Amino acid sequence: MDAFARGLEHPRWLSVLLNGDVLMAETNAPPKVSHGFHAWAFNRLQPRAGGAVPSPDRIARLRDLDGDGIAETRRTVLRGVHSPFGMTLVDTVVFVATDDAILQFPFRTVMIGITGQKVCSRRSMGSARTSASAPTGTRARTASRTRPISRVELGRDLVPNYITAVRDGGLYGWPYSDCGTHLNSRVKPPQPLRVSSAIVPAYALRPHSASLGQHGSWDRQPRSGYKVIFVPFRDPRPAGPPVDVLPGFVNDDGTANGRPVGLVIDHNGARRLADDVGNTVWHVIGAPMRQ
Repeated sequence: MDAFARGLEHPRWLSVLLNGDVLMAETNAPPKVSHGFHAWAFNRLQPRAGGAVPSPDRIARLRDLDGDGIAETRRTVLRGVHSPFGMTLVDTVVFVATDDAILQFPFRTVMIGITGQKVCSRRSMGSARTSASAPTGTRARTASRTRPISRVELGRDLVPNYITAVRDGGLYGWPYSDCGTHLNSRVKPPQPLRVSSAIVPAYALRPHSASLGQHGSWDRQPRSGYKVIFVPFRDPRPAGPPVDVLPGFVNDDGTANGRPVGLVIDHNGARRLADDVGNTVWHVIGAPMRQ
């Protein structure tokens, strides 16, 4: 593993362009105005995990000119976007998921000064985390996660994260149940009829590992989610045990050296991994990503 780009400011998400350039969102969550135990714990523990930094609110373009796995140039292409996270290029349009909306921009070498067109707002979709595209030439699809109820208060061993195949129109339980048909008693009124059709996930991950394109836990001991793993799938079920691809982001004493976040594969099969505490995008070769 070598550094693709260093000296960054909280890199959180990556997207590979058709020519091999990498779009990188330098971002953090906006300040939270809340009260209670959860807010107290968040404000106390986030600095220890390296998360309590201002959001740079920009997207840069990284370019490896000679193909040696190191970006020689870094250029800001968009700034002033409210906590940008997921982004993707569809034809000539860049979709960007922010903390409060999904925006679209005409793709340009530099998009500074261009006002994005709002596709949908947070009120209609919850909290935007990723922006995913359909095949070229079709309408872009956006993905988000909703947060009507916090799971943090359930303890360090609940609720498991998971990997699964996505079915069009499928119900995976949230927020009415967890891991299939396990009712979430805090949802009022409960929805047992809907839960009866909830799809059981294919593969469970450790709770609080924040595997939805986010870094590892800030509220769990021992820490979870501070490594990259490979889980082989086939048709579309797990086909073998997980393999550690990139461990080592946590020392033996529990101190985090970094927090792996966005993982992408470029056109040559090399992996790029954002580390928003190490302020680095890593270049990874030779690690298993298929079976």
